[in-house]
Amino acid sequence: MLRVAQERLDGHLVQGDLRALPLAANCLDGIWTIASMLHVPERQTLTVLREFRRVTKTSGSLGLVTALGDGSAHEAVTYASDESRWFVYRNRASLMSLLKDAGFVVRTEALIEGSRLWLSVLATSV
Repeated sequence: MLRVAQERLDGHLVQGDLRALPLAANCLDGIWTIASMLHVPERQTLTVLREFRRVTKTSGSLGLVTALGDGSAHEAVTYASDESRWFVYRNRASLMSLLKDAGFVVRTEALIEGSRLWLSVLATSV
């Protein structure tokens, strides 16, 4: 994906790890992350959320969409019959608590039904 982006976009692009973003502290006005947390182990959730807070300016925005449920599992990839991916489902109450612990205030949330039950959150860093 990074190679494709480099071919199509101007500017500086980097590949990073959500647990240790290659960005300076307080450098972003906001973060928009859809389904990325699906692949973050439950025990590393707070680490990732704290990293989001570290790079987000005070009063910056976090738009986060992740799947609700309990546990984790390998699931078949619908478009590749011989492949599976590991998914982590989040408990809503636990995620809300971790967002607060990481330094975010949840402003709005919504449930989205689709292939999974998704939780969409808009939060502000404090």
